[in-house]
Amino acid sequence: MKLVRVVFHNFRCLTDEAVLDVGAEVTALVGPNESGKTAILEALRKFDAGEFDQEDVCSFSKWGGEGRCA
Repeated sequence: MKLVRVVFHNFRCLTDEAVLDVGAEVTALVGPNESGKTAILEALRKFDAGEFDQEDVCSFSKWGGEGRCA
């Protein structure tokens, strides 16, 4: 599985929808203090560790996803 896009919604300081498109070579998180860089990394860590439940992961259909989980 290859991660190409992540949509964050209501996670820590990411109260609005935030979209992270992951590049083929390098992806960098750049921004001012308190802009959500650490929140993005924490969400990715929790996802990788399986700490989100199935409903959290599959609910991306609300934001235009396919509405199903692999």
